[in-house]
Amino acid sequence: MYIESKQVKNVIDDFKRSVPYIEGISVVSAEGLTIYSNLKYSDEKHVAAITATLVSLGMNTTTSLKKGDLNSVFVKGTDGYILLGEIKKSIVIAVVTREDVKIGVLLWELQKVKQKLIEMFKLENF
Repeated sequence: MYIESKQVKNVIDDFKRSVPYIEGISVVSAEGLTIYSNLKYSDEKHVAAITATLVSLGMNTTTSLKKGDLNSVFVKGTDGYILLGEIKKSIVIAVVTREDVKIGVLLWELQKVKQKLIEMFKLENF
């Protein structure tokens, strides 16, 4: 089964509409390849590589500190947040927001989006 990028786009667009202040979203493979992105940044490859690196670091950290499987990586900057959530071992969603996003709403909606994407990618060999 092949996932149409339009299917991913529809799920991502619904997510972006449901949470104010999301600036962009990217779905990337653990190897740093972009599956889908609506980020405004010009270098998608760089963003995908950074995402893969942060997730790998998060996995190593949770394993080393015996905190179970990685669920998400949360980065706060002075102008906003970057939230990375694992969809499955080989696929990650990266969400870039402004600083005034409601974190609780973002986390709640992200869990719903992750479930939709898990179902979409369930039969995929990633």
